[in-house]
Amino acid sequence: MPKLSKEQVEEAIAQAIIHCDILTETDYHVVTVRQVLRDLGYGNQLPQLLHEISKGGFEYCLDPEIECSSGVGGSPARIYPDHDVCYWGPDQISSRLRAVHVQ
Repeated sequence: MPKLSKEQVEEAIAQAIIHCDILTETDYHVVTVRQVLRDLGYGNQLPQLLHEISKGGFEYCLDPEIECSSGVGGSPARIYPDHDVCYWGPDQISSRLRAVHVQ
């Protein structure tokens, strides 16, 4: 699968924001960013998209395959979070994705 361009990554994030906004209004339930992107048809591009989202500023408990800070007492330790802690309300995901800056 060819690598997505910066514009395609930004479009995928924009679609994820819209999807989460719709979930917030119609069927509020916790989801993962991976699940949202997969629902939108980005299954083959998940590794690249998750990496770009992480580089863009949303890394904390983004995905079990994305290393993040442990969040414990200001510790600089890096961990791979458990799958269970990567669930967010769709409004929380939307908010975090809006703050991502694709490089």
